[in-house]
Amino acid sequence: MNRKRVFVLLILAFGSYFYNRFIDSRDDEFMEKYTWATVIVGVLYTLVGVWFIDQRAARISFVAFCFSGAAMAVGDLRRYFIRRQNGERILAGFNGRKR
Repeated sequence: MNRKRVFVLLILAFGSYFYNRFIDSRDDEFMEKYTWATVIVGVLYTLVGVWFIDQRAARISFVAFCFSGAAMAVGDLRRYFIRRQNGERILAGFNGRKR
């Protein structure tokens, strides 16, 4: 493995460590809303690393991730809105009860 590859992979490893620490510092509400976005950011910075190693591979991977990840990102966002709507419905039921 050449030096450039090793350097890029080490940068990605260190970047992932600090990105994970950043994610850990967010509250649960943030993560519930933006899990999909944190995954996309992780994929994008990985693709930047791949770009420095092999631009053709990065372009192919980007297109593949768009096709494979779009439905998952939209699905996660949809599930969040359903959970939020269900929570509001439950709270409305509690507020409607006589005390």
